[in-house]
Amino acid sequence: MAPSFNPLAALAAIANRDLSENADVLCQWTEKNVQERMHLVIQRLRICATAQRPQSRHALIAWLNRAGKCQQRATAFIVDPVEVLSLLLGSDMVEQSKLEIAAGVLLDQCPVDARHVALRPADATRALHAVRKQKACELTDEALIRWAAEQAFVSIMVTPEDVLAKLVADGVIQESAAKGKDRESRLSYHLPELERDAQEVHREEAVTELMEIQLINTGSSCEDFDDLNLSEDLLRGIYSYGFERPSWIQQWSMRPLIDLKSTILQCSSGMGKTAAFVIPILQRLNPRLRSCQALIVAPGRELVNQIQKVVLALGDYMRVRCHSCIGGTSVRDDIDRLREGQHVIVGACGRLFDMISKRHLRLDDLRMLVVDEADDMLNAKNSRQVLDICKHLPKNVQFCLSGTTMTAPTLEFMKKTYMPNHAQIFVPDHKLMTQNLSHFYIECEQEDFKLDTLCDLLTTLYFTQLIVFCSLVAK
Repeated sequence: MAPSFNPLAALAAIANRDLSENADVLCQWTEKNVQERMHLVIQRLRICATAQRPQSRHALIAWLNRAGKCQQRATAFIVDPVEVLSLLLGSDMVEQSKLEIAAGVLLDQCPVDARHVALRPADATRALHAVRKQKACELTDEALIRWAAEQAFVSIMVTPEDVLAKLVADGVIQESAAKGKDRESRLSYHLPELERDAQEVHREEAVTELMEIQLINTGSSCEDFDDLNLSEDLLRGIYSYGFERPSWIQQWSMRPLIDLKSTILQCSSGMGKTAAFVIPILQRLNPRLRSCQALIVAPGRELVNQIQKVVLALGDYMRVRCHSCIGGTSVRDDIDRLREGQHVIVGACGRLFDMISKRHLRLDDLRMLVVDEADDMLNAKNSRQVLDICKHLPKNVQFCLSGTTMTAPTLEFMKKTYMPNHAQIFVPDHKLMTQNLSHFYIECEQEDFKLDTLCDLLTTLYFTQLIVFCSLVAK
């Protein structure tokens, strides 16, 4: 259905609107990022002894880059995609009819918010450079919509110098008149008392819980995704997915996986195990190499589809290709998709082994194998197929075992055969139950009373989300 407005006229209005407040919005966003970095720097300075704190501006800049985690980094401020399309108004790079169709679709889906900021000249140059790399025949209306969505952000650069200027302006750091041997002014520190927010209290409680959790060969943890030096496109995917900070299982497991260590993860459901191995997979991925670089084996159609959705969502800005191979679907479709080239393959062991044995799925460039719900996958029913897949793997493939429970026979076999030098994160059995859930038990005298009782609960209590588990399909 055609839109009831003129899309080109709307684009012209967007391109010519008053943006006098644009700079103010960007300055506020930059100030917010600098404030967050300064808060982190103050925390790290408080840990350092007075004699270990940098004594000159030059030394402090070097410390901010190294220990202060304030390396120059661009953060993204999301804008409306129609802002990007307005750059092509009156351009000879694309037919105006295609531009009109693309603008109509975007404006119909999401009307432009006049309060949003527009692209700066540098960001406009970046967006136009991206569209120039495409051939004229490829600039369809769908390609224009995809291009506008990918380039709809403003890059805001925060440098160590910005953080230092904020520290000086707020009086946290003062430069004295006395100069040292290097003829630089000496620095004095006046660190304020930082208020303990809910996240810091939660982290302290998590540290207490970690005393009961087994951490072997994991190295240091990471409290922020920025600490892992992830690619910018991957970070955009992580934050777009809704993650703000890594969960504790992700804090301890992602670094060894990125450092090429085989890893064993055991924790309760809902703690972020899937993202804990998907993010390292995407970080090690080469998007330009159109071949299988990671293989994820999981039991059941639902879990396979769930993992595939997480891979595609987190790798959206990397243009990651991920395909699921499960029984009950078209074998011809699987073969065609594998021939097109997929970066990540997720599937059940039966269909995967069939594709591998018939050489439809080549593993020459494989870097990591993940076995999700490892205790279930390595039981008597599935272990032979999983081990048959392992026989086709190239040398030096990294392994990751993930699950809610791990039995001793499973671990001993995998550690001796495929994971001699591994990291492991184990949660004791009594910690497997998620602590932020309330548990209630209602006894029904007869089986027939259960449905009526459940209906009474649904009408009495308020639920934002609800899952009902049944023991039989007939129920």
